[in-house]
Amino acid sequence: MGRLLLRLSTPSIIGMLVQSLYNVVDAFFVGRGVGPKGIAAVFAAAPLQITVMAFAQLWGVGGVSFISRSLGARERDRAERTVGSIMAISVLWGVVLMTLNILLAVPLTRALNLPDDIAAMSISYIRIVALGIPLFSFSIVTNNSARAE
Repeated sequence: MGRLLLRLSTPSIIGMLVQSLYNVVDAFFVGRGVGPKGIAAVFAAAPLQITVMAFAQLWGVGGVSFISRSLGARERDRAERTVGSIMAISVLWGVVLMTLNILLAVPLTRALNLPDDIAAMSISYIRIVALGIPLFSFSIVTNNSARAE
């Protein structure tokens, strides 16, 4: 059981480490290019990014469970339909989340009571990063689907 758990959890652990590394590298380059206020602006966007990741994982993990059960029941057609469905849903939800991120960028920065200069940078960052949400969501679901057994 221990080896199986390790084998099945390793891709998720690596994915989380890569996401964390992405945030560290992002902070490094923003810090070098913009300075401490830029880093503050990027990390003010974290609640929205965490929400996006949670929804992407919702579809990815839920879908992989259904795919695995279908494959275990030798219902390959059902598993393939599920893959297609969760990929489509992830992109659609990605578009919804992208739109919400763009629309909620200003209210979020107000709720965080950020200084005006940091709020302006954070809004710009949120809106730029939001454009990639559908692709990000799709990649999470695709990654999870590939691991279904």
